[in-house]
Amino acid sequence: MNDTEGNEVWYHTTFVPCFDDDGRVEHVVATSVNITDRKQMQMQSTQDRYRMLVDLASDSIVLVDPETCGFVEFNRNAHERLGYTRIKFENITMSDIEAIETEDEVAAHIAAVVHRGNDEFQTKHRSSDGKVHDVHVKTATISIGGKTLLLSTWNDINVNDNGD
Repeated sequence: MNDTEGNEVWYHTTFVPCFDDDGRVEHVVATSVNITDRKQMQMQSTQDRYRMLVDLASDSIVLVDPETCGFVEFNRNAHERLGYTRIKFENITMSDIEAIETEDEVAAHIAAVVHRGNDEFQTKHRSSDGKVHDVHVKTATISIGGKTLLLSTWNDINVNDNGD
């Protein structure tokens, strides 16, 4: 339910039937309690847990907008392993880190993934200092709020468990 300003509001409602002497429902008493604050805390807690899980993952994880090839969301490894700050990484695209495919080829590859639904491949990513990394990529389309995005993960196939 939304309030008059369009903000989401949550209620817990209880209905209690009241019976007459013959056992028939005479009326129903309803009570509602606004539980919006509690629900928002639960949702924030869930979001915080998932954010922590994603940030602690050893793979780089990104959400890519297929229309712009830009990064919508990403974990710490996605930008740190390529030597970017979070702010800089927010303002670049897949084409900026892709070392094999041209900008047009990246756009075509993303369009093909959207059409197929997923892909798995090896490629090369370029870090902010120009160093090239061999990476193994898994990607699939997902829908969030009615918008199609790519959920992609990659890991550097030349890095051992110590990050070397």
